Amino acid sequence: MSFQELATAANKDRFNLRNIPVAVLLEGKFNSLYTNRLGIAMRDSLNAINMPFVPQSPDNKMIVVSDGDIALMPLPVMKAPCRWA
Repeated sequence: MSFQELATAANKDRFNLRNIPVAVLLEGKFNSLYTNRLGIAMRDSLNAINMPFVPQSPDNKMIVVSDGDIALMPLPVMKAPCRWA
């Protein structure tokens, strides 16, 4: 992924359409957000049904789809770098 496009200002006149679907294909190994949050009871429940917790996926592909309003959503102010990025 490249963020080089962010170095130049976008022409706002080119972004005047509404309700345009946006999609991105993500590929790779994905870490679970539950890696450091899984409680003992949940881990025991998973083990009881012979389904151990998997902290990282195998090589995988994921499609994320949204409308263009996703770019308008406010992001929380991060005081530290994302651990999962």
